Amino acid sequence: DDSPHARPIEVEGGFGSNAWAYGGDVVEGKHAILLGNPHSAWKRTPHQQRIYMHQYHLTIPGELDVAGTSFLGFPFPMTGYNRHVAWSILDAATVTPFVLQKMAINRVQDSWRYRMDDQEKALSLKSIVIEVLEDSGQVASHCYEFLESEWGPLYYLPQRPGKPDGWYAITNPGEHNAKGLDQFLAAAHATSTREFVTAIEHHRGILCQLIVADKAGDIAYVIAGNVPPISDQELEQYHVDDDSAAFNVLDGTRSCASLRDTNGHPLIAPTSFYPTILSRGIIHNTNNSYKFTEYGKTQPDYPSVFGQHKENYQIGKPIAAKLHYDPRLIMSAQRMKELLAEGPITAEKVLPVIFDNRNYAAETFLDDLLMLENVHSSQAVQRACQVLRRWDRKNNSQSKGALLFHQFWNRIVQKKLLRVPSNGDPELGSQLDISPKHIPIILQALEETVCELDCLGFVLDKAWGEVLYQTTGGVQIPLHGGSYQEGLLNGEMPAPLCETGFPYILFGSAYIQLVTWQEGELVVHALLSHGQRDGVESLGRTAQLTLFANKQLYRIPYSKQDLDMADVIDALTLSRSSRDNREIATSPIKLT
Repeated sequence: DDSPHARPIEVEGGFGSNAWAYGGDVVEGKHAILLGNPHSAWKRTPHQQRIYMHQYHLTIPGELDVAGTSFLGFPFPMTGYNRHVAWSILDAATVTPFVLQKMAINRVQDSWRYRMDDQEKALSLKSIVIEVLEDSGQVASHCYEFLESEWGPLYYLPQRPGKPDGWYAITNPGEHNAKGLDQFLAAAHATSTREFVTAIEHHRGILCQLIVADKAGDIAYVIAGNVPPISDQELEQYHVDDDSAAFNVLDGTRSCASLRDTNGHPLIAPTSFYPTILSRGIIHNTNNSYKFTEYGKTQPDYPSVFGQHKENYQIGKPIAAKLHYDPRLIMSAQRMKELLAEGPITAEKVLPVIFDNRNYAAETFLDDLLMLENVHSSQAVQRACQVLRRWDRKNNSQSKGALLFHQFWNRIVQKKLLRVPSNGDPELGSQLDISPKHIPIILQALEETVCELDCLGFVLDKAWGEVLYQTTGGVQIPLHGGSYQEGLLNGEMPAPLCETGFPYILFGSAYIQLVTWQEGELVVHALLSHGQRDGVESLGRTAQLTLFANKQLYRIPYSKQDLDMADVIDALTLSRSSRDNREIATSPIKLT
């Protein structure tokens, strides 16, 4: 009972990142600019250790010189840079990495059988003995039995939305794949965008989306990891005949739906199967698919395992970051249009894309919502409208009205009053259904929000940074950013509101990396907002939280000259081991 693993894993509303690559055709100076904004947990829990970021620089003289950030425990940068290229990682939220095959299982007395191509076949029973710590404190051996078919172990899954209950096999082309290290080591050695893409294509390990830029002005989008090589036609042919079943639930009674070779190994999709994009314009992604990731262009359709943009394949699939609409991509497309209208793009112009904290939902729908004030509105609705009318429609720390709108909009999204294009095209935007039958629902949601804030003791125009903050040295540092559901590109997803504000940030803009080249030389400004310390008091954590609060990045030293000039706070030198006479390191590791 005391183990955190004895408790259910809480669903925390999704996970996401942003990245923008600006190519030589739109950048002043013809080099590229990369703005990487991977999101990760701000608060570590036993279920989030793997998505807690740390920052480092790895150098083997003459062999390797790469820096950036990665999830705790992974030894190479997933978002990073070397002298020639810079890249950023995004969750492959729309990619389907495996398929489920629904099996037909019969049990006759002690014999288990399954049906395949109209034949009955015997299942084998595999036993595994595991030593288990009993409540008594004694260790005892327990035997667990698993059913196995020619497609590997079978699993009984309860009914869930999009998945009927029953026995399933799982075909995952990423199984037994340990190429994640090779993938990012090869990326670290790349000297151009095209080399980077080739490195990923030859070492697909960890499933993710990557956006890359180089000093020559070339940019690209590439998907890492293996996917099932199944076309939409095959998908339709093999799909379980059930309108409620997710599109990757296949008919396990047909051997043709196994997606395995004659040795039983999962089939691997070839390079030509993937929607790789090379450009010199703008590539942007907010955890959506390849389809609209090159700004101003619509990519041709690729198989639906990369993202669904056709009505026939929409069952049970999110558009981005576990959301069925993606206001972040719409806001990003709007910001790209605004940037291009200003002329050539510079590094100074791109950081506000994150830090202006514009609220897409408010900019798009608030005027229409305020028109409802005179429709049989209560005193609570009138109070709310007064606050929202004065709000700057941003989620800056001093913004008054952002808290009220955040709590209200959560209710609107849950009531499913938003209409979005099924293909996810950001140019089509989204619509809020304010039809006569829904007006009472909207007004009730606003009344409930006012009541909630009153009960928690908050004035309706409480400044956003007074409820979204981090504490260091006994002092509250007001923060900014907000919910994916409101279209904030500076995503900071807070835990549910309580009497003291938002108790912590679930995940969000943990790392921001702005890379450009000046006269051919790499220039990096970055910030790890939580300072790698997870609530532990330190000068580094306080400094980086303060920088984040002030919307500032700092220059990262990269070259040997930069590092020699850096203000070293502490250093640890690893020298020759006296035990085995191995040379561990020849130079100090500097913590700056």
